[in-house]
Amino acid sequence: SLSQPEYQLFQILMENKGRTMTRTRLLEQIWDSSGSFVNDNTLTVTMKRLRENGYIIVKPHGLIELTEQGREIADKIYERHTLLTEYLTTIGVPHDIAEQDACKIEHILSEETFARIRDHAERNSRQNRPE
Repeated sequence: SLSQPEYQLFQILMENKGRTMTRTRLLEQIWDSSGSFVNDNTLTVTMKRLRENGYIIVKPHGLIELTEQGREIADKIYERHTLLTEYLTTIGVPHDIAEQDACKIEHILSEETFARIRDHAERNSRQNRPE
């Protein structure tokens, strides 16, 4: 299971897919996404854990990239975020609030609960399609 800072880093790396990410950029993004300060030491510890688990590699000049295993986790996070945002929007939550709430919810949901939400959303989507 990922810690909150690890989860945030995965989200940021996915949101910036294809862009060069450095430690400085990550610190700026983490500050912006959560609205609270994340110090350099927290980022160091978090990146070390992700690197030791084989999720990221730090290339020369400090460029940070996801490994294949890291991309799989990031894709899973992106799927959860997207589906939860869409689901919350369909039940009337304004999009900006749905985005914020999805960020909070996706981190704590079990696989089973997320699978049920996904199944429900898919059934609802099929029922509402014009024939």
